[in-house]
Amino acid sequence: SVDLGMGVYSRITVTNAATAGPRTGAVGADSATITQRVKDTAGSLNNSNLTISVSNAKGTSGGTVGVTVNYQYQLITPLSGLIHMISGGSMGPYINCTSASQMRLE
Repeated sequence: SVDLGMGVYSRITVTNAATAGPRTGAVGADSATITQRVKDTAGSLNNSNLTISVSNAKGTSGGTVGVTVNYQYQLITPLSGLIHMISGGSMGPYINCTSASQMRLE
């Protein structure tokens, strides 16, 4: 199914973006620069469904910088309505993809 493939692609992209953010932050980047790096890495995803949280940007050396990325992939096939109905509204029409990563500050 198209939704399965796109859902897996979204999950992988979110994971890559969550890893790219702390890499940028580890060398002293500020929160805005880290957020932009995450958005650039997740460029093929719909930014309006993307939430980025950055912690301890520009912190002290030896600490950690963290990034959490959440993305809601909207199902595109008619199957999403059926899944939503069968599950009693607990599933669909979105697949939530979340990933978090931390790196040590240099």
